[in-house]
Amino acid sequence: MKFIYRITISLLFVGSSAHLFAQQTIQGTTKGIKGTTNFTTIANFEKTNPSIALKRKLPPDEGLEDDDEQRIRIENKVEVNVPPFTGKFTIVGDEAKQGVDNVQEFPCNNFQALDENTVISPPDVHGAVGFDHLMVTLNSEVSIQNKQGATQSITSLVGFWNGLGGHTDIYDPKITYDPYDKRWFFVCCASRDSPNSALLISVSQSPDPTGNWITYTIKADPGNKLWFDYPSLGFNRNWITVGGYLFKITGATGAADTVSRSRVWVLNKSVLYAAPSNITVPFFDQNSYFHISPAVTYSPTDNTQWLVSVQSANSNNSGLLKLFSITGTQAAPVFNVGSTVNVGGAWSNGGVTGPQSGSATGLDLGDHRVLQSTVRNGTLWVGNTVCLPAVNPTTCAAQVVAINTVTGMATENIRTAANTDGSVMQAYPSITVNRNNDIFFGYSTFRNTAFVTSTISYRRNDGQGFFFYFFKGGEDWYVNLNPTSGLNRWGDYSATYIDPEDDITAWTIQEYPRPRVGNSTTSGRWASWWAKICPGSCAADLVFGLPYVSIMGKYEATNTITSSAQVISNSFIKYDAGVRITLKDGFKVVQGNRFQAYIEGCGGVR
Repeated sequence: MKFIYRITISLLFVGSSAHLFAQQTIQGTTKGIKGTTNFTTIANFEKTNPSIALKRKLPPDEGLEDDDEQRIRIENKVEVNVPPFTGKFTIVGDEAKQGVDNVQEFPCNNFQALDENTVISPPDVHGAVGFDHLMVTLNSEVSIQNKQGATQSITSLVGFWNGLGGHTDIYDPKITYDPYDKRWFFVCCASRDSPNSALLISVSQSPDPTGNWITYTIKADPGNKLWFDYPSLGFNRNWITVGGYLFKITGATGAADTVSRSRVWVLNKSVLYAAPSNITVPFFDQNSYFHISPAVTYSPTDNTQWLVSVQSANSNNSGLLKLFSITGTQAAPVFNVGSTVNVGGAWSNGGVTGPQSGSATGLDLGDHRVLQSTVRNGTLWVGNTVCLPAVNPTTCAAQVVAINTVTGMATENIRTAANTDGSVMQAYPSITVNRNNDIFFGYSTFRNTAFVTSTISYRRNDGQGFFFYFFKGGEDWYVNLNPTSGLNRWGDYSATYIDPEDDITAWTIQEYPRPRVGNSTTSGRWASWWAKICPGSCAADLVFGLPYVSIMGKYEATNTITSSAQVISNSFIKYDAGVRITLKDGFKVVQGNRFQAYIEGCGGVR
């Protein structure tokens, strides 16, 4: 299919910062997801079809991104009158206390996400959770699972996009689920360091990801001077928002049109979900901030889309974040440059490698971009990696910052307990928050006495403090050096989301190292793993009889559920009990709604 782009450009000013506004009109196509395919078939298919190469191509100059980041950080205008950080500073996950005494609830379920044998560095592990399914998106493959972990569909990443725009170099997948409109949203980058560089977009046409999707491609730069990298994905009630960074294409010439920049695309949800043959997508550029990341907004009524960027790792011994927002009408979004947020202690954005048992080669932890952010109940939660101390760093930690969206000030800074001697580190956190204001963040833990371990920390909003556990241990050490930069790439991002069934349970997907083939010293392997956390969401017995009016719902009990409820008004409800489920007189499910019952017990396998 031929993709058409109509470009209009005007210059808008917000405060002292100018940003470019433009919009592109693009055409889409509808496709279905392939059925279940076993892993052996995928492996053989790759070997016998060299034209469909799953191995990720490395950028021509792996150091380009780091160099550009340093340059842009230097060019940032650091505001001198930034209010000091007055919030709470917390260190969690004391290595000395790991074990049963600091674990309240182990994951109520955990299992394999994708067992990936293809050598791709980094894998760029991401995934999301819907009402009935989990999706895993990697640089190599895309998988759909049920909540018991059974694979329902698997295809190569290139195969998922099915030749969209003629791209074969497809990378950096991100996926999310909109629990309010009940749609999956999937993005990738394509054709790096090339005039064909593009953002690929795919939207499910129902809550079932095994059904039809509509796909679009947005050319990164109609002027053929810039290419797009590292998308971040967020949404609110009005828009699906994609942020990332545009780099100069190798050999491109010019002046302003070759300047690297952050870009944010804003897609109208109501238009997008109607699956038209073409859509108009506005975007906003910023030259002064490196990688602007939009937040996932857990609210069906919030009209503001919040975004955040790292402004400075070390400004007068403080770390600074920059807030942005998108307001206006759904059809006419307005991009706003917001406050600079002092988040407390400064950090470094690199210079440290994570330790691992069995190998003296450390793992690259030098990426402090915002990986995932979440808005819930007036607070923006932001996660990134920080290397410490800010000067001559020796270790790295996972950082989570809470920002009040009304005042624009940080109220809390949470860091994992990395050892100053570099023997224990954490990196690449993803953050989410449930309806009870329990917070969850998943990340990788690096220790000199163990292989890289998938980890999750959470804090229940009941004053009991933080809990953390290692839910999937590494199975070997990992070395796969980038031939250009010499870095042993790891992580870059992970994903942690709230289950829309109950708006309480959290799922996280993390990577871990697999055994090397033939004890290779240069070709480490990796895989991905799911963990489900159920923070006290069940009771011994449940009895209720009120009408249930919602788009989602799940009830769990350790013993018996007794219900005379009426399931009405576009509802979807699940009951799960350990002994019995009793439906009393008055129980009613209006035709067209969904009701499911399980006798498995609280936290049982879904």
